[in-house]
Amino acid sequence: MNNQPSWSRPILMILLILAFQPVLANAAPGAGQPGAFLKVSMDARAAAMGSAYTAVCRDAAAAYWNPAGLAWVKRQEFMATYTVFPGSGDYTQLAYALPLNAWGFPANNKSGSKGAGPEGTIGIILRRMATTYDIEARSTDSLNPDYLFSNVEGAYGLAFGMPIGRHINLGLGAKGLYHQLDQKDAVGWGIDAAIAWNGYPGLTTALAVRDVYTCLAWSTGLKEQFPIVFKLGAAYRITAMESHGLLFSADLEQSISRRATRPRAGLEYAWADILFLRGGYDDGQIAAGGGVRVPWIGWARAALRLDYAAVQDRIDGWDHWITLKIEF
Repeated sequence: MNNQPSWSRPILMILLILAFQPVLANAAPGAGQPGAFLKVSMDARAAAMGSAYTAVCRDAAAAYWNPAGLAWVKRQEFMATYTVFPGSGDYTQLAYALPLNAWGFPANNKSGSKGAGPEGTIGIILRRMATTYDIEARSTDSLNPDYLFSNVEGAYGLAFGMPIGRHINLGLGAKGLYHQLDQKDAVGWGIDAAIAWNGYPGLTTALAVRDVYTCLAWSTGLKEQFPIVFKLGAAYRITAMESHGLLFSADLEQSISRRATRPRAGLEYAWADILFLRGGYDDGQIAAGGGVRVPWIGWARAALRLDYAAVQDRIDGWDHWITLKIEF
């Protein structure tokens, strides 16, 4: 007879993910490869949890993290994120989620009565990151630059997530890319896919495949092929006395290029779904943050959430993230 506590299996699964060893121990870091900006965390909640978010996301951010997570979004949501990087760079992100069943469809052509809408949720995402606006260009060895230029990358995407069973969701996303560097520019596109499962109480697992057939074509004729990235995640939620909740999460990220597996872990404490405290670990860097969620006065179904994250920067100090989310 197995005397193992029922709650231990989800914890063991998360620990196994964290214990997974790198496939290529001597691989170089991921910085500098095509599409590196796509690995930047998308919102403050995810950043504060060390970006261990593949199995956690159930909001508009799923359009980026895991399209299958969109299937759990039952209300319209809008999210806006901003952060400033060391130097003169910054990052801006907008995301919107629209559940299709919020529309409803005519069940009877004569009466015009409304029936249940289709299953699934559409997600729209816009991302823009400028590493710096003040790069100096010189044609000769002089103190004064000829001019200043910027390095700006961005993406815009459309995703869809839907349930295919009681406990399984599938998601698919398509994205367009652009990159402007000095007087050169590039455009491209790519595909993301994901699957999520929540058949065990409190436990969610997910697998996302990112940057399938993703490439960037420069005006110079150069073409950059993005490496396919696999992200495996698990999240386990514990609720006590109705008002207190703990959320544990773990992620592994593996690129098909010669890069080491990237481990992540996150923790979130929630009180009454109003106040949140978070911490995380992202491949050697730590993060922390919190948030508050309040009903929007005067609009019963609407709610507003403000999240903050402080993330240890690999180059200089800390990055500070702020995300505003509206549910309606």
